[in-house]
Amino acid sequence: MSANPESLPELGVAVCTHNRPRRLERCLSALLPQLADGDVTRVLVVDNAPDSDESKDVARRAGVDYFREPVAGLNFARNAAVEQSSCDWIAFVDDDVVVAPGWGRALRHATAESNDVGAVTGQILPLALETPAQLAFERRGGFRRGFEPSSFNGRDRRGILFPVRAGLFGNGANMAFRRTLLVDLGGFDNALDRGAQLPGGGDLDIFCRVIASGATLRYEPAAMVYHEHRRDWLGLKRQYAESWGKAHMAYVQKLIRHGPYRGRALIYAAWWIAHELKQIGRALIGRHPVPAATLLQECYGGLAGITAYQATISEKACK
Repeated sequence: MSANPESLPELGVAVCTHNRPRRLERCLSALLPQLADGDVTRVLVVDNAPDSDESKDVARRAGVDYFREPVAGLNFARNAAVEQSSCDWIAFVDDDVVVAPGWGRALRHATAESNDVGAVTGQILPLALETPAQLAFERRGGFRRGFEPSSFNGRDRRGILFPVRAGLFGNGANMAFRRTLLVDLGGFDNALDRGAQLPGGGDLDIFCRVIASGATLRYEPAAMVYHEHRRDWLGLKRQYAESWGKAHMAYVQKLIRHGPYRGRALIYAAWWIAHELKQIGRALIGRHPVPAATLLQECYGGLAGITAYQATISEKACK
């Protein structure tokens, strides 16, 4: 991290939110010092199909920019942020994270590691470990991706599952992209991360498409945020079933149907099912932090995801 700060690209930050004004306020409170220090050029709140003006009021009190996206779905909000941004790079953080001091600076330095870096992800640690559900999520691995910087690109020889197993690259709660690359790629896929209908897959999809484009994806653990994990079992079960199961497999089915990496995606789908069954078996003998019933719901969700992507495509075509 030796680059001159003045030579680093401008970094805009988008916080996509939906009916969570208190979490948004906490998120913005951590971002504002980095805005004042110049590590962040602009903060934009994208209010996704809100039921009230509470989040708008939070953004105004914080003195940051605000945009209302009327169509429900996280990827719609992300694409709105891309359209509203003019910065060289745009970072996306969820409203339930708190960025660590130096987060913006670490992201900007990571973008300058090489000329072909098109995306950067960062470390995600737990904001609190106060409930059994939060502990179980973190013991299973959480969102952590280690403390060593890494670079990923299409020239890598990382096995048959690369880069389809895109969760290894990071998570959508803490990611940044060169804006021109996002535009060239056509933005985020609005058939994924569609809210309650299909709550996930959008980050995995864009990570994989970045690699397929020939750009490098950089993982920088110094760009750290703290995430508020689901506090109760019901919320965690829904996350595993709907996001880690259904939406995850919808992303894989997109690759199988439309490419790229069709063959690898087929192999990954079979590997994922076998991996899920292995975890369920371990849970049945008490050797897994998550109950077998919850893992079974995740597996069922994955099976439901086999047709979920094509269903959303068909729905879009009918509108």
